[in-house]
Formats: sequence, C-alpha cells, structure tokens
Amino acid sequence: MHGSINKRERKVIKMNETILVFSSVTYALKAQKALNESGISSELIRSPRVREIRGCGYGLRIAEKDKKAASASAARAGATVLAVLGPK
Repeated sequence: MHGSINKRERKVIKMNETILVFSSVTYALKAQKALNESGISSELIRSPRVREIRGCGYGLRIAEKDKKAASASAARAGATVLAVLGPK
C-alpha cells in the first residue's frame, strides 16, 4: 500500500499496533520508504488520533514489535517522529 492513504480510517488502534506520527505526508512517505528498505511493513494513515497531535500530520501504522526499529529507521532517513501512539 505504498504511497496511498487508507480511506477506511479506523479510530481504534489495536493492541498489537503502533502509529508513528510525522509532521507531513512528505516525511511520512520518506519514513515509509526507509521502513520498507528495512523490511518493516507500514500503512500510511491520516486518522483523528494523528490529527490530535498534529493537525496536518500523517501517521504510519506498524506492528508494535517493530516500534523501536521503525523509529530508528525513520530518524536515519531524516523523518522526525513527533509522537508514538498506541492503544488507549
């Protein structure tokens, strides 16, 4: 699902999911590319939870187990993670 936004935005984050929040779609896509190159699956989203952190922000939904590696890959690619969201 590289480069497309999930049109069926879920308001609930499942127990095994994490969302990394970025300031723009440009940084989210840059991070997604880095994650893909690292073998980490992600889904580009724009959800109410992301908008609570950053009005125009975008997020990458990833598996909870990949949180540290994904954050590090994004940072190496120059995409600053603004927040890490998990289940409420």
